Amino acid sequence: MDADFRNLTYARALLLAFAAAMVGLTAAGGCGSSGGGLPAPRSTPVPFAPIKPQTLVVTTDPNLPHWFVLVNGNSVPSPVAQFTPSVLMVNGAGPAGAPNPNSGNSVGVVPMTLVSNPVGQSQPSAVATAVPFAFSGAQVWEALPGTNSGYYFLRSGESFAVNTINNPAGSLMLGYAATEALFDLGSLPGWNTGIYLDQSESPAGDNSCFEQWSYDPGTAQLTNCAGGQLYASGADAAVGSATSAPANQWYPLPNYHFEQVVDQPNSNPSFPPFTTNQQNAYNWIGQQPAINAPDACSVVVGVGANQQTLGFSGVRCEYMNANFNPVQEELNLEKLSYPVPAPSPYFAPADLDAVKSQLDDELTDVQEVQELFSNIQSVLSTVFLENTNVLTKVVADLDVSSSARPLAVPAAIAEGTLYTLLSALGPVTGVVANSLQTVFDTTTASQPQFEQEVGGTVGELAGNLNTRFNYMSDASTLDYNTIVYDWARLSEIGPETQQYGYWGLAWPDTLTAVVVPYMVNGYEIEVMKALLPLTYNLHEVVGQTSAKVEFPGISSSAYPPSYAQYGWDFGSGAVSARGNTNWSGYYNQGFWETGGFGAAFFSYPDATVMQDDLLSLGANPFEVFSGINGWGGGAGTVYYANLSCEGVIVTVFNATANDLWLNYTTVQGEVSGPGHNFGAVFDSDFRYSLGGLKGTAWAELRPYGYATVFFAQDNVTPTNQTGSVSIYDNNYSTTAAVAAFEEGQDGCTADSKTNIHKGATTAGGYSWSGGLKTRGQSSGEPGGVWGTLINGTAGAALQGAPRKRPAYAQPE
Repeated sequence: MDADFRNLTYARALLLAFAAAMVGLTAAGGCGSSGGGLPAPRSTPVPFAPIKPQTLVVTTDPNLPHWFVLVNGNSVPSPVAQFTPSVLMVNGAGPAGAPNPNSGNSVGVVPMTLVSNPVGQSQPSAVATAVPFAFSGAQVWEALPGTNSGYYFLRSGESFAVNTINNPAGSLMLGYAATEALFDLGSLPGWNTGIYLDQSESPAGDNSCFEQWSYDPGTAQLTNCAGGQLYASGADAAVGSATSAPANQWYPLPNYHFEQVVDQPNSNPSFPPFTTNQQNAYNWIGQQPAINAPDACSVVVGVGANQQTLGFSGVRCEYMNANFNPVQEELNLEKLSYPVPAPSPYFAPADLDAVKSQLDDELTDVQEVQELFSNIQSVLSTVFLENTNVLTKVVADLDVSSSARPLAVPAAIAEGTLYTLLSALGPVTGVVANSLQTVFDTTTASQPQFEQEVGGTVGELAGNLNTRFNYMSDASTLDYNTIVYDWARLSEIGPETQQYGYWGLAWPDTLTAVVVPYMVNGYEIEVMKALLPLTYNLHEVVGQTSAKVEFPGISSSAYPPSYAQYGWDFGSGAVSARGNTNWSGYYNQGFWETGGFGAAFFSYPDATVMQDDLLSLGANPFEVFSGINGWGGGAGTVYYANLSCEGVIVTVFNATANDLWLNYTTVQGEVSGPGHNFGAVFDSDFRYSLGGLKGTAWAELRPYGYATVFFAQDNVTPTNQTGSVSIYDNNYSTTAAVAAFEEGQDGCTADSKTNIHKGATTAGGYSWSGGLKTRGQSSGEPGGVWGTLINGTAGAALQGAPRKRPAYAQPE
């Protein structure tokens, strides 16, 4: 049996997962955008489309992620029945002494979390609707090209990208100078299979094979370039060398097959060639009064490098017209009879029948594709082109100045809506994700400025965004023409619009009304990322003993209201093998306010802004209040309550496969760091009070993980502070460090510099990639020391297999 179909039984069973998820959809209220529903299919539809070989990853652009969930084949029942898919998700506690999330967090297989029986709006409109949960991203993944050809990073939706423009000191979680913290699926010998710090831009000599994966569409297996296959072991996921189906089978939902079809090279010829007499019959058909088709036309087809302007004639010229009715054209075509006397140029009755049969097939498929793109356009116009409703509400609630200049990127907004949709509804959104991701990527290929900021003021934002989102409407038209003017594409996509399931593209009438509210949520959340910092400052507090923001010596009535703040435990409370202190019960907080110091300091956003416009829509409070994943910043200088200009943030990345230990010590001042109680907090006058560590503490520095330490001044030497960091590899030595350096600051002026005192040392084959990086403090910002520790070898490169094409349709 061909390898592409060797696991057809399990693959087909999995396809019913989508059909099962669609059961709740059939009862959803509302109306779709297609008016009279889908056209009658040529044959009885099946619950799923035939399985075909496809690659896991479609995109070649790391800025255009494709979101999906990974369904494990072990959840497929036998005999086949409707079932809840088990999917790969992030779980488990962080490493000893380090903040969450961090590399090495384990992954497991759990039942997919969905909105049960989603109900649509009575009429799709740009109205935000509260959701019953926050979008954590724990079950959502994206695929991005790896550094080894044919391999990909599988990135967790829990990855956090820091907005360094609005938040120049990085996030509270990562510390100064961390521009991103992206976590990818990986597995190291002796460690849990889990998420590890991304190594897509790893320094020379680093080996990241353990977190780069290839996908075999025939076996549905994921194998990293170190040779291990991912499989489900009970509720856990692991990597082994000799696993067996179905536990080692993984299916991405949605599959993004639609985009693969659109992006393939154009067929040559575009349609099966006619004989000379058949071409005469085709020309005769177009000239008949009932048809009255144009003599000639030209149309742009193909995406990116495949784009061409092609010429056509007759009936096919009508396919591109918005008001063309394929059903009526089919009826007109069927009424045509062979002419008497015999036509000139000559064609036989058999020639006419052959052409009519081909056109009948084409027109049926064109009608089906036309309906699909009608739904796509409905969503585009409702969510993106009618964004004024959302923008007007958010601007009014924030009371933001119309002259303020936000940072808004249409591509990021579009991707954010898709991620929000998939996080909420899972496979119910398969056809929507398939379709919209195709449009997004076509937009980027044809209009690169779609990935750039729109520019302008808040008052101009709606118009500027509409201009960019109109590019998506144009891209939708290009995708439509690319399909209907290429028989290889048209004959594949047309029937799939009638099929539910993993390979299907059926878009029920109720689906638009279901997905629009969730996409509007994602739209509003992404817009709030751009607008919230124009009015409010994000403040971050480290090391309180309360989960609430409390100001010593100040009345509790002045504390931030609950909806404007959020607190989280810095760690899990575990005690490491080094015997570090249990840090459970110590909290970090974030809160938003406007105005700055003085009388205006205690001015907070109201409940409408924080609750109705953000948290009720599904925004993740940990992200919102810690300044990560695009959040952060404020109008003017960001104030860091516990880190004045005498403070230094040290962040160390372990870019090796070895488990290391971090030792940090204060000499002058005090320190808050992983593995020890946080006590460097501000007092009632926003000055430091004693309580931070004075001495030494240990923290685990996991493979491909990070650790952050906060050094601060004290009241003994109020303008100076110094400390040291040493890193140990027990395989090398328990007494000699493999890397060490000292840090410190002298004075509190804008030109003060962060210094590495007495240089830095390394041993045991370790080195700092590019040397240790430092930054001096400036007013209101802490200084920083950060570095990437390396000691490894490069991975091997493998090639992927090309996609097969129809025999008749050779690429240009």
